[in-house]
Amino acid sequence: MSAAIMSNIRPGYGLLAKLHLRLMRGRPEMDVLAVLLLATVCLLGGLGLMLNHAVRDMFLRSGDASVLLVTARGSSGEVESFVKSLSMPALKGALTEAGFKDLALDEQLVISSSITEGGRQKFLAVRGAAASQLQKLGGVRMVDGRMYAADRNELIVGRAAARAFPSFKPGARIELAQQQWLITGVFEMQGDVRENEVVGDLQRVQYVHGAHGIVSSVRIAAAGGAGEVARMAEAINADDELEFSADSEAEYFEQQSRPVLKSVVRLQILIMGLMIPAALLGLLSIQRVQNMNMLAELRMLSFIGFQARSIRMSLLVRALALGVVAGLAVCTVVGLGVAGRSVELEMGLQVLDIRFQAAPWIYAAIVAASCMLSAAAALLSNIEKDLYQ
Repeated sequence: MSAAIMSNIRPGYGLLAKLHLRLMRGRPEMDVLAVLLLATVCLLGGLGLMLNHAVRDMFLRSGDASVLLVTARGSSGEVESFVKSLSMPALKGALTEAGFKDLALDEQLVISSSITEGGRQKFLAVRGAAASQLQKLGGVRMVDGRMYAADRNELIVGRAAARAFPSFKPGARIELAQQQWLITGVFEMQGDVRENEVVGDLQRVQYVHGAHGIVSSVRIAAAGGAGEVARMAEAINADDELEFSADSEAEYFEQQSRPVLKSVVRLQILIMGLMIPAALLGLLSIQRVQNMNMLAELRMLSFIGFQARSIRMSLLVRALALGVVAGLAVCTVVGLGVAGRSVELEMGLQVLDIRFQAAPWIYAAIVAASCMLSAAAALLSNIEKDLYQ
């Protein structure tokens, strides 16, 4: 009887095609549920990758390798660095002894202030600097309005700070340190982290914040480029009598990015560590329900003579197809709805406005992760032989 049935079924390629088609189709509502589950996990993972990429890119754009940045020894950032201007001759003397002469020192002060915006209290970094030195060393370019005037309560706003504080527009007045300040313009620095700050005249910022004679950092332009900066930094760091530490601007900001990136990675690990196992369990349940719904097709393929490996391969291909669909859906959402939007990230006594960035490798990672998770669920479902025998 079995031989007669087998002889009638084997030539039926149309029947085989219908069986495989039904096997690949399954129950649509379960497939939609699986795609939604995959898309949710991959969207969260993709957002984490985009945030990490945006933070890293912002700090990599920050600073100049040919500019020496000097801060107080032991400080963790410019906001927490306080140096007396009276100690500048000692700094200049140490550099002169090391063979570096006729150096122009650009003193800057960075203060953290609290601002109320939209009913929320936020921290804002206020930088005091000489306008001429800021344009020379900082690479500041005005995109709206004008530069602030010396010895006046005037500020220019970084492009990222203008996004975080929508009321900070040229012509607007804000209150800082119990005094009114006029915003004269908006500046950009090619994505530098300092675009999250407001900047005003050094002497005015010192005066209103009660920090007369105090600076946070000193910048020195090196005509000899990065090599000369490294030699100057070595001379300063080797002198134990000085209260300074020195490095290139680029290296300094790269070091500043590490704690921020660590926080982002920890958050990613926490979220994905909870989401992936939960999603995998959900996908396993969906896969088993699908297998039971396709029981007749599975057993027919086994009866015809297909081995378990071939049947599992068909189910794996089906799972990969669902993974691709979910991955492409997430990429569409990320590309059209997320890329270019901003999120606020606290870094100590400062709020950074981070703009999500998408890159080709992020899209590829999203699709690959979706396929791997879907395939893992298909393989772990481990079709028992009694399902198709």
